[in-house]
Amino acid sequence: MGAKRVSEGLCTGVRVLDLADDPGARAARILGDLGADVVRVVPREGDPLARRPANEIAWNAGKRVAVLSARDPELDGLLQSADVVFDTPHAPGFHRLDPTRAPHAVWVSITPFGLEGPRASWRASDLGVMAASGNMFSTGHPGRAPVRASEPVSHCHTGGEAAFAALSALAAGRTGVADVSMQETVLIANMSGQSSFPHTGNRGRRLGGNMGRAREIWRTKDGWVSFGLRGGKARVPTLELLTRLVQEDAIPGGEVLAARDWSTFNPNTVTEEELRAIEVPTAHYFSRHTMGELFEIACENNWMLAPTMSPREIVASKQLDAREFFRPLGVVDRFPTAFVQITGAHPAQPSGPARRVEGPIAFAAAGTGQIARPQSGGAWAGTKILEFGSGAAGPIAARYFAEQGATVLRVESVSRPDFLRVYALGPNNPHGLEGSDLFDALNVGKRGATVNLKDPAAVEL
Repeated sequence: MGAKRVSEGLCTGVRVLDLADDPGARAARILGDLGADVVRVVPREGDPLARRPANEIAWNAGKRVAVLSARDPELDGLLQSADVVFDTPHAPGFHRLDPTRAPHAVWVSITPFGLEGPRASWRASDLGVMAASGNMFSTGHPGRAPVRASEPVSHCHTGGEAAFAALSALAAGRTGVADVSMQETVLIANMSGQSSFPHTGNRGRRLGGNMGRAREIWRTKDGWVSFGLRGGKARVPTLELLTRLVQEDAIPGGEVLAARDWSTFNPNTVTEEELRAIEVPTAHYFSRHTMGELFEIACENNWMLAPTMSPREIVASKQLDAREFFRPLGVVDRFPTAFVQITGAHPAQPSGPARRVEGPIAFAAAGTGQIARPQSGGAWAGTKILEFGSGAAGPIAARYFAEQGATVLRVESVSRPDFLRVYALGPNNPHGLEGSDLFDALNVGKRGATVNLKDPAAVEL
């Protein structure tokens, strides 16, 4: 792929053939937003995505769409010249083709349970994947049946993972089939739950609006917010601000918060009575204010609080407007476009609405999207990543690169341990900060260094 000019996307020159249902169509759009030339081929019976017009508009944006039969010579031409092919071979209504017809491509095949094993031929909806992954087991309220999100969450997880699988294969200069299991993708998203069971015996449980022992989701005047009553040095300013706000509103019970030394607070070690005494005035305060009011306070004071936005709040978001996230696209006035902004590269967004091609079709991009790398040592061997993230999102992303051969150096603060380490502190953990299963699961294969970045010598290092 080489160096890119500012006017180009990161995947300019990559040729992608989309034969897939959602989530493969999502993966293809991700690469298209990054500059790849994406051609979507659907059977003569029509595109099954069109059964839900919003899905068709969203996941086909930026693509050229052609109607071709499975044996059409034009389809063979596309297969012969493609760098990446996405397919969902178990999805009804889509072409099911032999990957050998695309000898130069990375063929990303997405199925509920993978292409091998006793469930290789099984079909599953989003409900089936979320249940089989263990995600639903821990989602819901205590004493009630498991629940799942109403939208296809497994598709959301798998689309991004399938795009990364394609990019990793391109980075390695390899062709052949990349086998993406939706069940396994969601298993990874569950983080350490399954892997810690053999030595903890803990199956997990449904906690409703809690995170561990403490409440996490709070009702407001017009909705809900996420706010964690968690310990650790990094959380002290957040809890001190909560105390001040509760007192300013003259909330009954606020004196309990004012009397507490938040520098020693640990939700895993306080008594139930202490925890409830903290939660009651906190809940009362949140119930008096709107999500918008609370979010304004959070932005002004670096408060660790997040509103649980519905589409109404998302469309009205000042943050998204500032980043020009919504733009006109075809018949849609406010279309969500740029999922990422990359310095020095063309904006990652679709070039326009899907375009139906009636005549001959071929890839417009010339050359190959593959990077010349050694065939051994992992797809990202030779890549060096410095990671300053904490928690889950950043460490999960960096772990994928480490698994594929990259060298990842994780830098932690001397005075503020990663909060996943702090989560694990408690009477049942004899290992202290080194006893976090979750931290261990997200940082496999990385190197680590602990420094004080307030020290100029550490910055120089």
